[in-house]
Amino acid sequence: MTERNEIVRLGKITAKRNKYGMLGFRKYLISVEFDEPFNRRTGEKSWEFMVSSGFYEDIVIGARVKGIFDQAPEGLRPITCVI
Repeated sequence: MTERNEIVRLGKITAKRNKYGMLGFRKYLISVEFDEPFNRRTGEKSWEFMVSSGFYEDIVIGARVKGIFDQAPEGLRPITCVI
């Protein structure tokens, strides 16, 4: 359940990748393209979310997801992504 100030947008996973961060720790990222833009000024529709290694292995590219956003002065700020 979302709080009153949170906004939900639907999208699709377009890519997944991993990279090494500081101190050699591996980071797992997924790219999500949303159906509607969340930044009104730039028209931005995609965002990268960091996920855990176990979740990363189970992700299928093309899966539909639900993104939860918080209202910010520049438009919407991504909080999390739910499959």
